[in-house]
Amino acid sequence: CKEISADIVRYVAKTRKNVVLNDAANTGAFTRDAYVIKKKPRSVLCIPIIHPPSIPPVSGEKGPVLMGNERDGEFRIANSAASYDSQKEVTGLLYLENNQKAGVFTPDRVEVLRLLSSQAAISIHNARIYKKYSSLYENALEGIFQCTAHGRYLSANPSMARILGYDSPDELLACITDISEQLYVHPEDWKTYQQILMQENRILGFETRFYRKDQSIVWVSISARTVRDSQGNIFYYEGTVLDITARKEKQKAESAREAAEAANAAKGNFLASMSHEIRTPMNAIIGLTRLVLKTDLSLRQRNYLTKVDSSAHALLEILNDILDFSKIEAGKLDIEERAFQLQQVLEDLADLFVDQAAEKGIGMIIGKARDVPSALVGDPLRLKQILINLTGNAVKFTEQGKIFVNVRCLEKTEKKATLSFSVEDTGIGISEDHIEQLFSPFTQADSSTTRKYGGTGLGLAISKRLVDLMGGDISVE
Repeated sequence: CKEISADIVRYVAKTRKNVVLNDAANTGAFTRDAYVIKKKPRSVLCIPIIHPPSIPPVSGEKGPVLMGNERDGEFRIANSAASYDSQKEVTGLLYLENNQKAGVFTPDRVEVLRLLSSQAAISIHNARIYKKYSSLYENALEGIFQCTAHGRYLSANPSMARILGYDSPDELLACITDISEQLYVHPEDWKTYQQILMQENRILGFETRFYRKDQSIVWVSISARTVRDSQGNIFYYEGTVLDITARKEKQKAESAREAAEAANAAKGNFLASMSHEIRTPMNAIIGLTRLVLKTDLSLRQRNYLTKVDSSAHALLEILNDILDFSKIEAGKLDIEERAFQLQQVLEDLADLFVDQAAEKGIGMIIGKARDVPSALVGDPLRLKQILINLTGNAVKFTEQGKIFVNVRCLEKTEKKATLSFSVEDTGIGISEDHIEQLFSPFTQADSSTTRKYGGTGLGLAISKRLVDLMGGDISVE
């Protein structure tokens, strides 16, 4: 405060009282102020600018003014109600000097200046509000707009322009002259939007799709209210816009996923429940065909029925694979826990494949290490199914050489054993590129394999699912 009295400023700021000095250099409480001594001002006025502003005094009263008496140098308070509400904010000070003449700040002039300071308080407050909310308006993440009932934007913030793909609010205001035709993908949504605003004067979370500047489509959520004039006519709409495209795409993907899962579950449940109904007639066909083959038949009849029997077995194998896989996918297949003899499982495996291997001129060796326990608890049926799948593939894809089925004990305690089953063959082999696909459903090494050897491509996928259900692991080299 080099150009004004620091003592006077501090006094007014602290007490919130008006100070009027008629001869500051010679009379009053501030004659010893360093500034007053140096500059020797005559008339001095200092009024606090307070918000909310003071209520003007009633007619005949003066505001709380501290005045210096020219004759006796004393100060008096012109209004005994000189205190101010402590909740009010001092936003500034009005400080005036006249160094040529004493007593220029008469009571009437002080009153005018006090009223002007009240208006200044309001203006300063409004400027602060504008600065604060202008920053919010400019930097808001959501779009903020005003538009007419006829569909033309009056104002828009930068986020509104960004959401709609425009470089600036000015470009948006210049380009969009009819909101319903240029923005709404479905113009009837604009009519619905207006009807709600007409009836309720506000709308929250109205979801629709807008065209952006480049004609791409964005999902938006609009919240707005109707601003009316004193006669109740619509002045304009104002509100906010949120870009909800990402949320909508996520919801769409989630709905599609749920629909796909529901469809797969329905398919799996249907096939799982149809298992008995499908297998029963097939078993009847196979059984009756074998019975007929035991009767006296001509060579042609026997040839035909033998092919029927072979085809029925092939079809049953395919049906079994599909139904088992569907059961597993539908979560309908449970692993049993019962006592069984491992030796019996291996003997059953030999009964199925030793003759087939011999017919092809290939050898088969099935064995187990001495430390492998024979009495086990588990699911012998599913264990046998896995070994049949693996051994069947070995026989199918091996033209010469041998097939080895071996069981080893990896770990054993008094109550638990971890066994390793391996099926090794000297067949056609598998390329490194196809190994990763082997355990995927409906997959074989390549299409030529399917044409030459047949099969559903489900055997290894089923084996993997069964091994997983048993808490094991399956792999190929």
